[in-house]
Amino acid sequence: MIRTFIGASISATPQLWSLHDRLARLGKAVRPVRPESWHITLKFLGDTDESQLPTIVSTLQIIASTHPAETIRFTGLGAFRSEEHTSELQSRGLIS
Repeated sequence: MIRTFIGASISATPQLWSLHDRLARLGKAVRPVRPESWHITLKFLGDTDESQLPTIVSTLQIIASTHPAETIRFTGLGAFRSEEHTSELQSRGLIS
């Protein structure tokens, strides 16, 4: 079993690098990953049998090849929090 999700990559724009740098200046508690690793999670699949991965990948390739790319404008920033710590940032966006 492998933990999987369906995601869309994000281009590492100057604005994302600026956000990265601002987050990095918040101190030891914040360790942002490089923008090249940032993505939008479209669907979390959870534990998936590895034998299913080829079917999932080929299905997504068919879907992606028949739909144009969209532009997303980010409109806000938040975080997923637990009692112990914040582990992931979340953003709100609009498809334009």
